Formats: sequence, C-alpha cells, structure tokens
Amino acid sequence: SLRVRCFLRRFASARRAGVLHSERGPEDLFASAAEFVARAAVQGARDFAPGGATWLVACGGGVSNQRVLS
Repeated sequence: SLRVRCFLRRFASARRAGVLHSERGPEDLFASAAEFVARAAVQGARDFAPGGATWLVACGGGVSNQRVLS
C-alpha cells in the first residue's frame, strides 16, 4: 500500500541519518510506536481524570491493535 511504502522510505531515511541505530526492521519501530501510544493514553487519563474515569473512548487505527488496548 502507499502508506507502507511511504513509511518504509521514511524509515530508511531515518536510519541513514543516524536517527535509528538499531539494525532491526520496521516491526521493531511499529512495536515501539504502539507502546508509546498505549503509555501516552494511560498518562493522559491520569493527568486529565485524576479521580478516575468510568469509560474511555478509543478511536482510529489503534482500536484494531489489541496490544495498544490491553
């Protein structure tokens, strides 16, 4: 798909620029991004609902990623 090709080009460019030092492939970057999203959502909930929340709305592509939602 166009999105995947665009990501792979940017990934290769970042590696050439020295931003990514790992020799691992894009899967590692996707896993890191998923972890970041999950942690950011938890931190946001803590910051903006310090007393707790009764529900949380999840939307976008992340709702298909069970690792992000768990």
